[in-house]
Amino acid sequence: PYRAVFTSLAVWAVLVSAFGTIFVGQFMDVFSPQYFTAVLGYTPTIAGSLTIIPTAVLLPLKAITGFLSDRISRLSEVAKLRLFNSLACFLGAGFFAVIIAVSPSSKSAAATALIMIPFILLAFLTGGFHKAAVMISRQHSAFVYSLVHIFSMIALITSTFVIPILTPENTFEQWRIVFIIALLIYCESITYHRFAAVLVISNIFFVIFVKAEPEEWAEKKSDFDELQEEPRSMR
Repeated sequence: PYRAVFTSLAVWAVLVSAFGTIFVGQFMDVFSPQYFTAVLGYTPTIAGSLTIIPTAVLLPLKAITGFLSDRISRLSEVAKLRLFNSLACFLGAGFFAVIIAVSPSSKSAAATALIMIPFILLAFLTGGFHKAAVMISRQHSAFVYSLVHIFSMIALITSTFVIPILTPENTFEQWRIVFIIALLIYCESITYHRFAAVLVISNIFFVIFVKAEPEEWAEKKSDFDELQEEPRSMR
């Protein structure tokens, strides 16, 4: 049901959130060493080592988030989707807002942590758009996830070109623009200002349009499923 998938606002909520998230993640994976060396004054060796820390924390936190998302029973499923996606995006955007307001000193532990924390908070997305994609599309989740990966690749390619263009001299003032965009999209940023913007915008779209129940086209059984059920009914 390609047309139904592409016209579903719930699916687009997942795709928009995915785009913003990967944009921010690309910064931490690829461009944070550049920020650590050019703005914070770390050596390349230390900058590379610092980049490993968020990923190491992210992996176990994802497992914990997934467990909590399944175990929490006092909230509805759609409320949990909105909660976990917002924890990742709005909290991350909040840290970006602090970065925007305060110019970091060289090799500052606080400034370094402020860069890492938004990336670590993306672990909460395990109970956000990742879970929503499966709940919305059911047996069509493979196709919806292929769209998620396409949007992710677009975000990777876009950020690869946009961030260097916005930070030609690697000054904090130039990076501040990136963080503002991130703040608005949070789950889609460009400079610290822009990173924050991406997180906010993408998450607001997700919170409004996400659903916790399957779409109508996901409830229909395919011919293959019906053929599989026929032998069972004959027993």
